[in-house]
Amino acid sequence: MSNVRSLDVYRRGKQAQAVDYSEIEKYRSAIVGMQYLQAKNLEGAKKSLEKLASDIGVDKKYIPLLKGSLVRKEGVARALQLYAVDYDQARGQLDASEIPGFYASQLEKYVSEEDLGRASEVFGEFAGESFDSIAKKYRKAEHILKQPDLYDEKEREGAQKTIEKYGKYMTLVTLFEQAAVRKIMAPIDDDLIRENVRQILRLGEQAEEAIANGYEGVAANGHEASEDDYAMDMAA
Repeated sequence: MSNVRSLDVYRRGKQAQAVDYSEIEKYRSAIVGMQYLQAKNLEGAKKSLEKLASDIGVDKKYIPLLKGSLVRKEGVARALQLYAVDYDQARGQLDASEIPGFYASQLEKYVSEEDLGRASEVFGEFAGESFDSIAKKYRKAEHILKQPDLYDEKEREGAQKTIEKYGKYMTLVTLFEQAAVRKIMAPIDDDLIRENVRQILRLGEQAEEAIANGYEGVAANGHEASEDDYAMDMAA
């Protein structure tokens, strides 16, 4: 069963159709973490998972335990993938006309006043259709047009019409999602850079201190080598 036990939680009464977007947005860190994994940045993925744990309400005292239990890339990937699916499913159930509310901060930041009317037309055109329905049609059309030789003329023409119909809508959603993801990534990237700088600047001091204290097996990264270190490196 999905961790988002009921997608109805996002709606506060069917008549009002009010959506608690924050209940979906808090899972976006999983999407960020998956992007770090794709870039082979395990530390970034781990930090994304820590943020996700905090956002979904995991008690702070359990976060160190979470970090310790998910040393291996496979464990981090499984956890992130699980919540990334939750995010995609929840966003997919939004009505096409609710997407502007979901990306309200991006609309406010990137859409000028004179273009607000145009944006309203684009997002309002497909009211009554779920975002997931639109996204699936669009992705299928893209697939057909990328491999035209595998499909007949009627299918190609249908795919082209789908791209023309939903293209502007899907492009805007993609841009807004990229902006939202980038906002989460920025402080994580800052933390990673800060930690790398700290390690570089203290590398020699740590090694010298270890030698001065009579420790053996000082590793190249400035701390005492041990079997646990080797295991951690292998796990990473």
